[in-house]
Amino acid sequence: MKVPFRHYWQLLARHIRPQMSRFILLGVLLFGGIGMRVINPQIVRFFIDTASSGGEQGLDGNQRSARRTGLTLPQSGHEFPQQRQPGRAD
Repeated sequence: MKVPFRHYWQLLARHIRPQMSRFILLGVLLFGGIGMRVINPQIVRFFIDTASSGGEQGLDGNQRSARRTGLTLPQSGHEFPQQRQPGRAD
C-alpha cells in the first residue's frame, strides 16, 4: 500500500501547528548558527591577510562589523598576562 506524501505532510502540519512559534524560533537559530559558522572564517581570513600585509586601512569599520557578529580578536598593543614560572618567587 502506497501512502501519498500529502498525508504525511498533513500529519506533520497538524502536530507542529500548536508549537509553530517554537518551530520557527528553532529554524531561525539553526540557520543563524550555520550562517555564523560559514561567515566567521571569512572574517578571520580578512583580518589575518590585512595584518600580514601590514595594512590598517579600513580596519576600524571591519572591527565594528566583527563585534556586531560576535567575533572579537585581541587588539594590537595589548599583551597577554605572563604565566608564573613554577619555583620562581615574584
